[in-house]
Amino acid sequence: MLQDFERGLRTEIDFIKGYVTQLGRQIGISITMNAAMTDMVHRIELGQIQPHPTRLDDLLRRDSFSERESG
Repeated sequence: MLQDFERGLRTEIDFIKGYVTQLGRQIGISITMNAAMTDMVHRIELGQIQPHPTRLDDLLRRDSFSERESG
C-alpha cells in the first residue's frame, strides 16, 4: 500500500478489508480495528493525512477507546 500512496494510486484496502469485514460479521467477531484501518487508509488516499508510522498509535488509541465503550 505504501507504494500506492507514494504513486497517488488507490489501494486495495476495500477489497482486502471488505472481505475481512464480511467474514467478521458472519462469525460475530469485533471488526473495530479493521474499520479504523480502512477509514485511515481512505483518509490517506484522499490526501487528508500522510502515511507515517505514528498512525499506528492513532489506530491503537481508537481501538482502545472502542473497547472501553463496548465493554
